[in-house]
Amino acid sequence: MASESAVKKIPLNGNAETTSQEKVEANRRNAHLSTGPTSEEGKKISSRNASKHGLLIKDVVITTRDNKEDQAEFDGLLAEMQDFYRPVGIAEDLLVREMTISYWKSARALRCERGHVTCAGAEPHESELSEMEIAVFTCSPFKVDTYNSLLETSRGLAFLLRKIEEAQDEVRVSDSLSTELRRWLAPEKNWEKIFTSGKKHVLAALEKEAEELTAKRGQVEEGKSQWRNDARGCSAIPSKEVLDKIHRYETSNVRHRYKVEARLEQLQARRRENAKVNSRKDSDAESPQDTQFCETKPTGSDD
Repeated sequence: MASESAVKKIPLNGNAETTSQEKVEANRRNAHLSTGPTSEEGKKISSRNASKHGLLIKDVVITTRDNKEDQAEFDGLLAEMQDFYRPVGIAEDLLVREMTISYWKSARALRCERGHVTCAGAEPHESELSEMEIAVFTCSPFKVDTYNSLLETSRGLAFLLRKIEEAQDEVRVSDSLSTELRRWLAPEKNWEKIFTSGKKHVLAALEKEAEELTAKRGQVEEGKSQWRNDARGCSAIPSKEVLDKIHRYETSNVRHRYKVEARLEQLQARRRENAKVNSRKDSDAESPQDTQFCETKPTGSDD
């Protein structure tokens, strides 16, 4: 009787080795198409497989004028989103891009709210009177009300202090003072009498006038600063109109983002399930149960 080691199992079709190798190769090809790249470099390339044409994102970041945004910041956000979701194929990649754009828009909504809180109640900062304002004051007949209105603002007081400096320079050089400059001196003081008392007394009076205006300017600026603080406190919450506008914008944006994320999860789940199904099919095809064998005895063996 022949030894057990001599017994060979021969498949009925007589081509077991060739068939098995073909199925292995087919399984490898299916796995490669279904599960995506496995190396880190391959995953990065795959996750950015739509970058070359810039679909959806080429006009997202504002790169001109005053509302300019940071392109590098957006690119970093997109890269992190792609690394997290690991998109495979153009469809998944585009959905990740849509989600990234949605988050970018959410950041804009926050900036909009911050801008309204920061700017509400604030006045443009102008340290000097405009040329137009000076021209109006200069060409108009002198009025006490006009002078008093200049005393109410830091810009007006700065203008009067500059006129005092010009008056001091003129007195030092010519021992006199022009009518144009006299109109900007405090109207309640008897400047005619001061002018007759000599150059020294005139300069002293002008110096005292400058000190009084400087002190007045400090008081006005302190009051203005307090007013700004109070205005900022009142504006800590944007108006209802602004809040409603931001709320509508962000609600629509977030709702769309949730839909995109759900769609992406469906695509990725389908891809993973297909990969599992293909893998099981290939595994079943290679199982010994699917191949019929028979035992034969070597030629010339004895019972």
